[in-house]
Amino acid sequence: MSFNIATVPDQLKLCNVMLLVSSCSASPCTALWRTCLRDGKSALFAVPMIVLLEVAGNPTAYPGFTKYKKPVALVIAPTKGLAANIVFELAVLRVPALAYTSDVLADARKAGRNITSEIMSCRWPIVCIDPEHLMDKQWERITDCQLFRDNIAFVSADEAHLIDEWGEDFRPAFRHIGNFIRGRLPPNVAVSALTATLGSNAAAGPYELFAILLSFVHRVCQISGPGGTRFLKAL
Repeated sequence: MSFNIATVPDQLKLCNVMLLVSSCSASPCTALWRTCLRDGKSALFAVPMIVLLEVAGNPTAYPGFTKYKKPVALVIAPTKGLAANIVFELAVLRVPALAYTSDVLADARKAGRNITSEIMSCRWPIVCIDPEHLMDKQWERITDCQLFRDNIAFVSADEAHLIDEWGEDFRPAFRHIGNFIRGRLPPNVAVSALTATLGSNAAAGPYELFAILLSFVHRVCQISGPGGTRFLKAL
């Protein structure tokens, strides 16, 4: 098993790779880390989803492309404020999104809405959620739902450096993100971990650490690739 890590500051390239991975009916365990040193990370969620929604709406125009009928993606955000901000930015780009936060869940209950059913029916193309809520029993139901499994295209972990910084003691749920991704989601889901903290010339160590913390592997070795891409092979 091998996977690649994109370290060049090229958001369009990463969007293309995420779409390539998610369009395969079966793919190896693939993880992508993108160091983004400026604004625009929301494009990494929005652009692939805009493409997938276009394909879903016009399937005959795109032969050979995996046709998610109701494409959906997860964005794992560390705080409810960040989740709300991502949802706002996606709304500007006309991509419907849901912030799965305690406040939103409470308001939904008061309004008689069933958020779990909405997610299972793939009503929201992008769902922003914190690591703690991923451990809710409701997400076992959601990820067991065949309609959801057939349409989940990619997962992005935002502010990925916090997986290590907060996961040890402060918020241990961060250390369970990888278990959720690889234990509860289909194997062909594209996975990206985004951070502005690591520069594109960072040493291999942090990337290996992310790979281990996200539960892709237990040990890795680095293989250099063209264009600044690092390939890490599982040992």
